[in-house]
Amino acid sequence: MRLKSLIGIILWGGMLVSCGPDNRVVLAEKLMAEKETDSAIVVMNEIKEPLHNLSKRDYALYALLMSEAVHRKQQLNAATDTLLLPAIKYFSQSGDSFYAERALYCKAHLDRRLNRMSDAMQSFLKALLFLQNSGNHEQLYRVNTWLGVVCLNQEEYSGKVRYSKEALKAALDLGNMFYKNMALCDISTGYLFLNQLDSALYYAQAAYEAALADSVPQQLPFIYTNLGSIYSQQGEPAKALDYINKSIALRPAKDTVRILSLYGVKLELFGKLGQYDSAYHYFQKVISSPILLRWPMPIIIWRKYIIRWAVLQMPILCYNASLNYPIPYASIVILRKPLHCKSFTNTNSSRWKTCIGAPGLRKGSVMCIG
Repeated sequence: MRLKSLIGIILWGGMLVSCGPDNRVVLAEKLMAEKETDSAIVVMNEIKEPLHNLSKRDYALYALLMSEAVHRKQQLNAATDTLLLPAIKYFSQSGDSFYAERALYCKAHLDRRLNRMSDAMQSFLKALLFLQNSGNHEQLYRVNTWLGVVCLNQEEYSGKVRYSKEALKAALDLGNMFYKNMALCDISTGYLFLNQLDSALYYAQAAYEAALADSVPQQLPFIYTNLGSIYSQQGEPAKALDYINKSIALRPAKDTVRILSLYGVKLELFGKLGQYDSAYHYFQKVISSPILLRWPMPIIIWRKYIIRWAVLQMPILCYNASLNYPIPYASIVILRKPLHCKSFTNTNSSRWKTCIGAPGLRKGSVMCIG
């Protein structure tokens, strides 16, 4: 009798194993939780034909874990979109809010990476619904912060403020001072784009005070940049320049992209202050940087804006019209009054022949630009 019972227990245990979750998927989830992403991928790659050899739930979890792993390695692509769909469908329909939110969060980042911003917004909002009453303040902070990022990209500045304030609540509930400071900066940025400068300044100053009180000095460069932008829009270029200089001073030399963008800000501020030699100095730094050639198209457009602004708003920088690129420093004449480019050798020349001052300049006569 005892033998029969023992055999029954063994058989029942075997049935539990066969009907339970796949051990490889369980292990992969454990490894992902421990940030052992590469090891998790190795384990999941051992599963042959997962769609056919795993249960529906195991396959949904496998798809989610593989997508999250690809996201961590910053390799999201269109193929991930197809992989995620069964995970989103299964966990949304099963009511498993923990996994459903994770799948939608990953989908939102995929949409954002593929520049499908409207889809990203919808995916983040759906993820947010699954987080309600979850008490998961960490993820509430992340989702609301990314919603603010997408809103800013879509020029929905009120949404940027609204979701950043929700992120601030989550950060305070979490007791994370770094998150708190980032949220304060995000709120300030939203108000800056809304041109509500008093509110922007209030939150930027709150971020500054919190950075000192909460010992998060790594936020100071971003806070100083925000303050500089606000004072610039308020028509206080000298004060703005002081904060931009502070921001640059705190950034590591390898942070070349952000430093270069701040040089562009300094170019504009010096122009507003009438300090044209200094403005031109930073103009040269901006346009001569090899980094510009590696930046995406919007930054190239920004470079052209800087060049055109320098030409039209500051002392006139004579410009090679046909090549659409600044001519050498030695060939450029800089004066503190408008110039009239009287003549030049030819359109393919690398430098203008003469540039002379012209009082009462006619519209369109300053044409050092193509």
